[in-house]
Amino acid sequence: MKKLFILLTLCFMSCSFAMAKDNYGFIDLPYIMSKYSASVNYTNALKQKDAEIKKLVKEANTKLAATKDATAKKNIEASYVKQIKAKIDAADAYRRQNGTNIQTAINSAIERVGKNYNYALILSGSSVVYGATNVSDLVLKELNQR
Repeated sequence: MKKLFILLTLCFMSCSFAMAKDNYGFIDLPYIMSKYSASVNYTNALKQKDAEIKKLVKEANTKLAATKDATAKKNIEASYVKQIKAKIDAADAYRRQNGTNIQTAINSAIERVGKNYNYALILSGSSVVYGATNVSDLVLKELNQR
């Protein structure tokens, strides 16, 4: 009888370990992006680059409207098209390089939080309805430590 009790206890304990609750987390990416300083700086720089492009377009339109000579209009248009294209290319290059760097940093921070706090799974907040812990602040803390 004692052996049967020990066997049942061991069986119960092994089942309870197998059914142990996993830690699940989720992140609120818009929240992280709004609080992460590198992301805020990136967004502000993109807004500034966009404003510069819009200013050039407005300036070009003003000069074109004021010019009557067709040849002068073509010269003005060619000059501004070249300037605007250069600004757009520079903004795209900035967007590709820095956007990738920020995304890599966030993904690395999420991975470190998952490992450090023993999360089995961390999802994006938009896909979680119930049953996970918001780890956005832990990810921000990890990002700001680097």
